[in-house]
Amino acid sequence: MYLDDICVFSENIDEHLNRLDRVLKSLIKANLTLKPSKCKFLQEEMKFLGHVINKNGLKPDYAKIQTIKELPVPQNIKTLRSYLGLFSYYRRFIDNFSKIANPLTSLTKKNEKFSWDTEKECAFRTLQQKLTNPPILSYFYNNRKTEIRTDASDAGLGAILSQYESNGNNVVIEYASRSLTKSEKNYSTTEKELLAVVFAIYKFKPYITGIHFIIKTDHHALCFVMRKPELAPRLARWVLLLQEYHFTIEYKSGKTHVDADCLSRFPIAECNKLPELHDLTINAISKDNIFSEKQKSDEFMSVFF
Repeated sequence: MYLDDICVFSENIDEHLNRLDRVLKSLIKANLTLKPSKCKFLQEEMKFLGHVINKNGLKPDYAKIQTIKELPVPQNIKTLRSYLGLFSYYRRFIDNFSKIANPLTSLTKKNEKFSWDTEKECAFRTLQQKLTNPPILSYFYNNRKTEIRTDASDAGLGAILSQYESNGNNVVIEYASRSLTKSEKNYSTTEKELLAVVFAIYKFKPYITGIHFIIKTDHHALCFVMRKPELAPRLARWVLLLQEYHFTIEYKSGKTHVDADCLSRFPIAECNKLPELHDLTINAISKDNIFSEKQKSDEFMSVFF
């Protein structure tokens, strides 16, 4: 549920009817009503929050895309910021979004004079064109082999969440990238690469919490950093932060790691920062705590003890 929109999804008709029955009973119990004219049941495809959802995956709503396609060239910073906000809503569907949008986002910097030239025009039209035929992003399944590819450059961090289908195909669930802050640009290579891992796990946390996943990196030192007994304070703090997740780090040659590498070298200009890591604390639960005992006795959670 999102505000007043409800989407009930299932893999088969029996499961769907069961879930729908539970949702409707919950609404009755909460004394909430639905407007029949706005309800659609047993749909194979539907529009939801500006996207089209079907069995194949997620794609932008064509009506919204047509609106973007017909946008006039912005005449001032305020309009440009509004356009970039709209473009960014669909950036998960645009390969190399940050690289393409960079000439436009550079105009939004403080004290930057608004000047529209050929480079900005090309970036603007390219974004419009890219959204005309966007790719379909796949759904996430807890029982599939899950992989996160991460990379860091001197400019930013890049990450890709993907899964393997039964036929062996690797499909993308979501892309993510962000710029490095001024202080982060002074980090060592290993610190930047581990920061990329922390960023990726924080970004994809709703997907990967409670399951095993693989992290692939082109920085070989990360394969050993989680087991190293002595670490610099910053690295030690991040390693401690990652302890609650169940993952394996694997090395991937830089020559075959071009997707995450590209996202890190061309991150989105608007810094999607993590919470201040030094403010994060980990509250350990003692062994005699009731929550710990419940977790140990749970069939799903017991594998992590």
